[in-house]
Amino acid sequence: PKTVRTFFWEEFMVKSTARRIVFDGKAFLGYVQAIFPHSIDTPPSLRLIDPIVGCWLLRPDHPVNTFSGVVSQIIQSSAAKNTGHDSASDIREEMKLLSTLSRELFRKLEANNLWSLFYQLEMRILPALVTMERVGVLVDTEKLKTIGEELKRKIEEVQRKAEKVAGKIFNLSSPKQVREVLYDELKLDEKSGVNVGKTAGGVKSTCESVLVKMTKCHTLPSLILQHRQVAKIKTTFVDGLLCHVSGGRISTSWDQLAAATGRVTSVSPNIQAIPKGEVDIGEGRCVNIRDAFIPPTNCLFLAADFEQIEFRIFGHLSQEPAIACAIREGGDMFRKLAAIWLDKKLENVTGEDRDKTKRVVYALMYGAGKVRLSEILEITVPQAGVIINSFYTKFSSLRIFHQKVVSMAEDKGYLTSLMGRRRYFPHISSTNHKFKAQAQRQAFNFLIQGSAADIAKTALIRAQEALSVAGVDSELVMMIHDEMVWQVREGMEDTAAEVVRECLQDCGQVISADGTRRSLDMKV
Repeated sequence: PKTVRTFFWEEFMVKSTARRIVFDGKAFLGYVQAIFPHSIDTPPSLRLIDPIVGCWLLRPDHPVNTFSGVVSQIIQSSAAKNTGHDSASDIREEMKLLSTLSRELFRKLEANNLWSLFYQLEMRILPALVTMERVGVLVDTEKLKTIGEELKRKIEEVQRKAEKVAGKIFNLSSPKQVREVLYDELKLDEKSGVNVGKTAGGVKSTCESVLVKMTKCHTLPSLILQHRQVAKIKTTFVDGLLCHVSGGRISTSWDQLAAATGRVTSVSPNIQAIPKGEVDIGEGRCVNIRDAFIPPTNCLFLAADFEQIEFRIFGHLSQEPAIACAIREGGDMFRKLAAIWLDKKLENVTGEDRDKTKRVVYALMYGAGKVRLSEILEITVPQAGVIINSFYTKFSSLRIFHQKVVSMAEDKGYLTSLMGRRRYFPHISSTNHKFKAQAQRQAFNFLIQGSAADIAKTALIRAQEALSVAGVDSELVMMIHDEMVWQVREGMEDTAAEVVRECLQDCGQVISADGTRRSLDMKV
């Protein structure tokens, strides 16, 4: 006879067409997978209704994770103040409350055009997150330790060089000792003419932007910057990863609710922050942290990502003809934009021209003003103002787009992504210039990143289901924003790559919450 567990799984979880209302669906699926045999996989089509996620969609900057918090947000009731008792009658009352809560949640999500996003996207991504946590990713710990040793040698080498140029022994990891050497003994702020701001503690700052300005007059600031960079890589990406390895694997926690933009984030450890490709640690030496991540025996990693997804969304939303044309033609899009902006022939555009153009495009894309752009390009604020004006003169649609986004956010108090995700901006009309500027940057960031998150999640769901239908032996192991990584059985990688590419590129066909069909040119 079937055990109660198997009956529950097959009849209630897999076959039943009833909607399953579960408070904290991610924890629930995690428990279910832990008590069932490994052979039972969560079907990609499984969908729950989790009020925690619904509340987050309604108030993305203020997620709640307790039952009483969810109840008070959705039905403004004090009925959930004494929850968590084990008696059958108490549990029945709580289940009734959960049912009432879900009906009211549906009404609120529907009123805000968010039900489809909630049920068709966020609830379908849940099983994928639980799968990634269960599978984890294999790590070659010896490789990671070797990288750690190399970084340690580099840190010691930079320390010796710094002591030599400073003419004394001091600790590069101590901000107090660094400050004394830079400002009291070498007086580099005076010699370089840099106006050094003070920290909250009232002492002179040794932050990166200050050190960068002083590199021209002495070699010590660049050595301090190099020391910090290498030490950070070692502490965060070697020592930090090693302490999370268990049974040869790292299982990070995938958080659906941490980012108001809708991005899935990785915590304890944050494997999304691991640098991509080789990292230069100075003197031509490089390390690649990702080399330490390995697939299981007889498997390969298949990584797929969208090419410049945010830039493509920006081009689509701003309707700037030059960007649309550059995307359509392909090739080096920023070289083409540089040629138009600087009135140069394409073959005369330098690497510096291209880099500057890309920085300006991305700064404006995320709502940076002249102050922020001056920091990015390391120029004066008036110079940054001139650059923005010349850019907007050449690409006039971008100025119109900028004004439209700000006025829309001020008018409604919120913006919606391509698929109807919402974020509210309470400080967008603030009289405090700092708060207002920050809210404007958040508005642009949300519009671009929120839309990118929607598309990436949609792509992941489609790819997971298509791989299952195609019978490909694969497991999802990582989602690094717009990059997805599967471990695939050897011999199936070509089929998997074809299935994944098709699913991801089809995600350019977007139906917004208002029913508008949009077509974005996606490349994978």
